Amino acid sequence: MDHLANEAEIEGLRPGRVILLPSSFQGSPRAMQQNYQDAMAIVRKYGKPDLFITFTCNPTWREIEEQLFPGQTPSDRPDLITRIFKLKLNELIDDIFKKHILGRTIANVFVIEFQKRGLPHCHMLIILANEDKPKDENHIDHIVCSEVPDHVQFPQLYECVRRHMIHGPCGALNPHSPCMEDGKCSKEFLKEFQNDTLPNKDGYPRYRRRDNGITMTIGKYEVDNRWIVPYNPYLLMKYNAHINVEICATMKSIKYLFEYIYKGHDCANIKLQRPVQEGAAQGTLEWDEIKAHLDARYVSAPEAAWRLFEFPLHDKSHAIIRLAVHLPNQQPVYFAEGNERQALERATMKDTTLTAWFKLNSKNPDAQKYLYHDIPEHFVFERNGTWKHRVQGENVIGRMYSVSPSDVERYHLRLLLLYTPGACSFDDLKTVDGHICQTFMEAAKRRGLLRDDTEYERCMSEAVIFQMPQQLRSLFCVIHLYRNPTKPVDPWNSFKAHMAEDFMQQVDAETAEAMAFYAIDEKLKQQGRSCSDFGIPSLTSVPYSFESKVINKEEELRIGQEMYAMLNQDQRSIADAILASHGKQSTITTGSCFFIDGPGGTGKIYLYNTLYHLFMGQGVHVMTVAWTGIAASLLPEGRTAHSRFKLPVPILQTSTSSIRPNSKEAEEIRKTQIFIWDEAPMAPCYALNAVDILLRDIMNIDAPFGGKVMILGGDFRQVLPVIRFANRSELIAASLKSSNLWPYFKVMHLQQNMRTGPGPVC
Repeated sequence: MDHLANEAEIEGLRPGRVILLPSSFQGSPRAMQQNYQDAMAIVRKYGKPDLFITFTCNPTWREIEEQLFPGQTPSDRPDLITRIFKLKLNELIDDIFKKHILGRTIANVFVIEFQKRGLPHCHMLIILANEDKPKDENHIDHIVCSEVPDHVQFPQLYECVRRHMIHGPCGALNPHSPCMEDGKCSKEFLKEFQNDTLPNKDGYPRYRRRDNGITMTIGKYEVDNRWIVPYNPYLLMKYNAHINVEICATMKSIKYLFEYIYKGHDCANIKLQRPVQEGAAQGTLEWDEIKAHLDARYVSAPEAAWRLFEFPLHDKSHAIIRLAVHLPNQQPVYFAEGNERQALERATMKDTTLTAWFKLNSKNPDAQKYLYHDIPEHFVFERNGTWKHRVQGENVIGRMYSVSPSDVERYHLRLLLLYTPGACSFDDLKTVDGHICQTFMEAAKRRGLLRDDTEYERCMSEAVIFQMPQQLRSLFCVIHLYRNPTKPVDPWNSFKAHMAEDFMQQVDAETAEAMAFYAIDEKLKQQGRSCSDFGIPSLTSVPYSFESKVINKEEELRIGQEMYAMLNQDQRSIADAILASHGKQSTITTGSCFFIDGPGGTGKIYLYNTLYHLFMGQGVHVMTVAWTGIAASLLPEGRTAHSRFKLPVPILQTSTSSIRPNSKEAEEIRKTQIFIWDEAPMAPCYALNAVDILLRDIMNIDAPFGGKVMILGGDFRQVLPVIRFANRSELIAASLKSSNLWPYFKVMHLQQNMRTGPGPVC
């Protein structure tokens, strides 16, 4: 809701009706997130998975080809593909979970996806019993093979590997392979030769790939063991399909695997927006996730058939019971419009899982020895809102819904529930040594749950289990910025390895920790702080900077020239004038100031982007800013003017930037030659004056904007500076045209509306 309120405020609208796509809808983002949390609950109980298996449908299976009518191809029969794959999958599940061909399993999760050509495939994570866990290289080699088999001794296996288990080729052999990103294979092929399996190398196994001279020919390429995708020989020969079998070495890789299988299908993120929503009141922001999902959704034929047959899209070995966490009389109430009173009366009569737990503890002494999240293993929550003894079903795990630390009271209520068994009421949770505390936060403190920095360490420890490193770094910054731990260095020393996990996939551990340090330092500096402020020592032994971004000048110039060719006459004349002005500027120090005026739809954003790419292609450093976050997101590397120039909020006539001339931000501005500023008419004139003072100070040049080229743009016909309770004359006095810097700007006009003409929108 905070996000919607911010969106409405940015667009100058009132928050209107909100329609959400619930987690009960399979395939929705909320459903994926809840499934991910459920799977991590299994990990918390049984430990890390041991095997990761991917099983992909083979459209050339004999069972499929025999059922095709003359002239048909497998793509013409999605019903046949899905039915045969489901039968094969059932057989695979029976082999692994009942016949235990890879070892006795104690827990598992699997997800069905439809990617690439629409063929179904299954991702499966398996936790083995302790006696069957792969403990050494011999055991790993017994389960997984990454080598080309001998074609004389194993001709059937050799043919299966050739058809299904060869990656690419890519890299130098085929630089245009789909797996290539930035000149490297996203799957890290070509692998290195390895005489022996290494069970744990930086958190991941390195399988045996001997340089034994055995090769096979794939098209015009000859490949060896370095191109083999890990497989299990028995499963590969039996199912004659792509079956990738991987060993999960340590906890380091687990979160990535669970995030991977619950990420959802491959997709492109788009936003569909209409000028006026049907039935919406004027001046309101409508948010309808269901309609947006239906408008943008694409379902392939095999997936449609899978859903029509009501085959499961995901499953797991254990039932996860999700437990409510709510404050007194603040449980969710669901109702249809017009039935609010009846729904409220029903809610008062029916208990939630939490209030029913209180009543269970007051009536059943045996239940008082269990914590709230352990109750589902011993009791069943009935539809009438009561807990009763569990008679059957051992594969059950309880999980409380997560709560944000920003929801202070509910967060501390959840903390108390984690450590307090047998509570009979909310007051019981608040009672410490016979004293009833006023708040749950006070009770948590009195119980010692918030003593020193243990609260933050516990918060980080819980997040480490299921959050990605980037999220951990953000949480680390939030804790240090807003919670002020007494020993800020301790969380860094305890969790730096976890916060650097994503970098460890690219570089060694020491460099990865340095990259994590600089990433955190960059986040803190965006808020005016740094790691040194908290006593976190700089890793000077491994210098690294995220600002050392390599710019491909040839690519930038190519993009700029392609965009330049699409400009209309007005846009091209403005672009030529600005480019020519910059070419002459090398001999002068006064800079150049331009204002591009044009109504909405005349292609201002397209012109900004064209100039950006052309200048970057010439090696000229450009900064793009806008007065609003929405406008900034449409510019390459765009940021708001407040963020880029460190302007205070609210900005006043006497306001100045907080950037110091010897700071890193100042050095970045010093290197910049051109500034592009969109939605400039929305900025008050004293914001422009503050930027002028900043640039003069940094450049030490007494010239407008320190001699920089300023390209401002916008439409004075739209929103002017927003000043509360201001009259007409005060608004005009605050506009850019009232600034003493306005005479330095050359005003150029765009008149042709690109949204109404034929062809692509510029």
